[in-house]
Amino acid sequence: MNRRSLTATVVLAALTLTGCAAAAPEEDPATPPSPAVEQPQEPPTPAPEPAPSAPAWPESAVAPECEDLLSLDWVTTNLDDRVGGPDIETSTEPYWIIGPAAQEAYDASLFLTGCSWGIYQTDGTFHVHVMATAPEVQAPLTDALAASDAYLDRDDGYVSSDGTKAMVYSRDVTYGIGMGYAHAFHSGYWVIASGPLLRPDRAAEVANMALAAMVDGA
Repeated sequence: MNRRSLTATVVLAALTLTGCAAAAPEEDPATPPSPAVEQPQEPPTPAPEPAPSAPAWPESAVAPECEDLLSLDWVTTNLDDRVGGPDIETSTEPYWIIGPAAQEAYDASLFLTGCSWGIYQTDGTFHVHVMATAPEVQAPLTDALAASDAYLDRDDGYVSSDGTKAMVYSRDVTYGIGMGYAHAFHSGYWVIASGPLLRPDRAAEVANMALAAMVDGA
């Protein structure tokens, strides 16, 4: 084969290879999908807290007149004929509250009135304070009083017309000038009777009478 024929053969082979290569389809690289755009998430709206239920006060929980709580005739006959009163107390400090359980219950109760009786210019005084309270407030207090060694859990509580007996607890407070002290509970009312003119039995009796005036007069 001469040089011219060899050259033609090489050129022809090159064209043949080039043509084959050109005929092969080119594969386009796959286009990657666009990443999803995440929308900002709004924080969930918190559920509203339920409104606290109103305390279950007695419907007739109003401040009573001091004269209606205790008869002065009974006071002068059974305690001392020199006793005068009653006077409405104006103090906003609950000095008559003894102990943390009573303080906690008082803070969650409704104060109605405070009344005082006494012998002029002496320490011979006593006081009656009336609160309205709810069962869930009263229960921890009465449990604490019943468990306390300082209090007598009495069985001579006032009995209402429906046969329900008041819960009454009394004690002798020996510090200071000393005094009788009693709690009484019935129908959502809480009465505290206290003072140097009272001994524990008398304090319980006074608390029962004031409680009866509240419940029977409702």
